[in-house]
Amino acid sequence: MDFIKKLDSRFKTILMTTVVFLLMAHGMAIFYKLSFHDEAYYLFNVGATVKSGRWGLEVLKKLSGIFFGRYGGSDVYSMPVMSCIYIIPLISVSLYLIVKLLDIKKMLSCIMLSGLFITSFFFATLFLYNYTASYYIFGIFLSVAGGYLICAWKKYYTYIIGTILMGLSLSIYQAFYPLAVSLILIYFIKEVAENKVSCGAFVKKGLYYGSAVVLAVILYFVSVKVSVQLTGIPLCSHKNLDQMGSAGLMTYWHTVPLAYQKFFNPIVFFPLNIIYLYRLILLVMILLVIFKSVKLYKSGKLSLLQFILLNLALPLAVNSIYVMIAGQNADTLMLIGQLMIFPYFFWLSENIETPKIKYLNAIGYLGVFMVIWMFCRWDNVLHLHAVFMQQRAISYFTTLISQIKNTEGYKDEYPVVFLHEAKLNDKNVENLPFAWTSKIPIPFFGTQVLLNDYSRRDFLHHWLAYQPNSVRMVFSENFTTLMNIPHYPDEGSIRVINNVVFVNF
Repeated sequence: MDFIKKLDSRFKTILMTTVVFLLMAHGMAIFYKLSFHDEAYYLFNVGATVKSGRWGLEVLKKLSGIFFGRYGGSDVYSMPVMSCIYIIPLISVSLYLIVKLLDIKKMLSCIMLSGLFITSFFFATLFLYNYTASYYIFGIFLSVAGGYLICAWKKYYTYIIGTILMGLSLSIYQAFYPLAVSLILIYFIKEVAENKVSCGAFVKKGLYYGSAVVLAVILYFVSVKVSVQLTGIPLCSHKNLDQMGSAGLMTYWHTVPLAYQKFFNPIVFFPLNIIYLYRLILLVMILLVIFKSVKLYKSGKLSLLQFILLNLALPLAVNSIYVMIAGQNADTLMLIGQLMIFPYFFWLSENIETPKIKYLNAIGYLGVFMVIWMFCRWDNVLHLHAVFMQQRAISYFTTLISQIKNTEGYKDEYPVVFLHEAKLNDKNVENLPFAWTSKIPIPFFGTQVLLNDYSRRDFLHHWLAYQPNSVRMVFSENFTTLMNIPHYPDEGSIRVINNVVFVNF
């Protein structure tokens, strides 16, 4: 009990609010198993590892198998409630490190920061990739902890450890890199704003922070090369995350304007009316930056120039993921770095001492509260959509399996051939009124798409215990007959020919 009493009240606040917001926003996904799309394919795995440049995931998978023991041949299992046991402490510690480093003192700021992260669409999507959720949260922790160590103690050993932690975070999921970069930049802005920094000291600090950011990427590149050599598994392409730096300097340079564009219009991560609240908060933040700039101008033009230069780099740091993937479309899981403007907003609101901004701060905090409320509501809508989508697919495939087994001449040992697979088109299947979810990158799609999803065979195997022997050869003497088979679900679309079951989609 004494240990709990000694904990920083900010950490206890973040911890408690994390639990509350998790239940409010994602309770449906936590206590109801969702498993389709990638989740169905990787139900007993952690996803693509070495081949996607994520060797750290493979290491964590093996360590999990060693620690817990293996059962049934699997190292890991996708269990949402167990994932929360890891999510709650790791994300709470990560947010506390941000709050502590930036010296954010208000409990309201701590509550809202926790609410923004937990209710964001990052977590709504993460629970549909639950097989890797706990590992990704560990990656977030490593990224933030690395940035914290580099900034909080400017010792050579904390520099080395912090850089290594950032590199390890990249090896789990490359998209968490913007968290550390943004945190380091915001802390640099804080240093410049709170203390007069000479031109030489500014350059020295810039080289210190910049070298850590670059060195982390270099360490990651080297580790990926080593992992490929040791395993013999070649890298595959996924939004260029596995091949960062190989596209040429000019390719990445041309994506810098996109990072600034997405800073003012992050419509993927802040869709619907949430984007207007985001822009309102951004406007308040810009006004606060102007207020701070005026104050710095009075203390010296050099401090003002340094402050402005670093602020101009903030959009690039927050949206550096777009540079990393060479301008390709980013999925929701890749955009968590866009939340880093909010710690900066809270720091600004607490560190401008003038009564003129009292109402400005109130507008900003009200905007943040409304974003959290919107996130929370739409999280529940997304999970509701997912529950219905999964149950509808189960019902549809149950009928299909029943019809296959009731086909004249059917025998259990006969192989099954799905003709025109992934082209199932049933005019009676209409999507429910969740049209806006198409704006959120997969896996929030409609029922018709789920029926044709690449992991449909895994879905059938896991949920409906149906895994028939499959053959892909169609004998030439059956070609004419097969061409005349109607398309499912029409009558006669399922037939047994020469001891093979054909289903024509």
